[in-house]
Amino acid sequence: MRWCPILACLLVSCASNPNHPPPLDTIGGQPQPYGGKYVPDSGAPQGDGGAPTVLATGLSSPRGIAASGAFVYVTVRTGVLAIPKAGGVPQGFITTSDPPNAIVASATTACFTTDGGNVYCASLQGGSIATLALGVVGVSSIALANDIAYWPSAQGGASIERCGVGGAGRSVIASATGPFTPNGIAVSGSALYFTTSGAGANVYAVPTTGGVAEGLVPPVTAAWVDTVPDGPRVLVGHQAEGASDIFAISIKGGVPTAIAQGLPSIGHLARDSGHVYWTSPSDGSIYGMSLPSGGPVVIASGLSSPRAIAVDDAIYVTTTDGIVRASRLQ
Repeated sequence: MRWCPILACLLVSCASNPNHPPPLDTIGGQPQPYGGKYVPDSGAPQGDGGAPTVLATGLSSPRGIAASGAFVYVTVRTGVLAIPKAGGVPQGFITTSDPPNAIVASATTACFTTDGGNVYCASLQGGSIATLALGVVGVSSIALANDIAYWPSAQGGASIERCGVGGAGRSVIASATGPFTPNGIAVSGSALYFTTSGAGANVYAVPTTGGVAEGLVPPVTAAWVDTVPDGPRVLVGHQAEGASDIFAISIKGGVPTAIAQGLPSIGHLARDSGHVYWTSPSDGSIYGMSLPSGGPVVIASGLSSPRAIAVDDAIYVTTTDGIVRASRLQ
């Protein structure tokens, strides 16, 4: 065990065996049980429209989700779990006394935020946990590209910070001032996009190396909840009183084009090469739609408050106390 200024790192060497979960690390306090149970996998997803597969239930407030390699990484009240995609017992990946929130993963690294405003990254192959930031105000989302993590701060509106996954080179790359708060964030190539909610809310674009945050649409009082890039445009979830919609917005700015309207609600967005997917907590459904345009399709329904979503070989979604897997659209 190696003691660092704010965390203890316990490395268990098992990365060489892909059938084992990644090593267990600890941030503050002692490891705690994950509080869930394994649900035997009923097999591969049933295809478009098939019933989702339950991977785990009884989890302690699952919140964020990311998929990489053979595992799905899920933030719960006591830390981060690694759940085998093919089915298996959920294993602790990171334990912490500060509840994790959003999480993102690449092929080699997972980064996550916490309720206390902290940002951490950890190698999926094992090693120390890197501290990227402490006490960030209102950090609720995170993006990762080329071993650099990006996250928003709600200090005086919305500021975007970046830092290497090893903890070096932290800097503020852009700010947007106003009576709004940041929501979703996404990176595509050399550009970063982030959404805001409140009076004067907007969808912003900024170079990943830093610069001026350019509003892509006229400011409105609304909630731009999440975003995913789609080539020359970004797709953005929008929630207003009694209505939820998904808009396509040119990365050069302009008038938003509605591609899905009158939706029950929008939790989070994700996409693959030809489709966009989103969760709808209010009606317990997962939706998908072919790109560049097409009608919404119900992929799964009857779920308990589906919210966070990750798309990899399949669609992975958090529910009130568990994780489900559903097949992607073809």
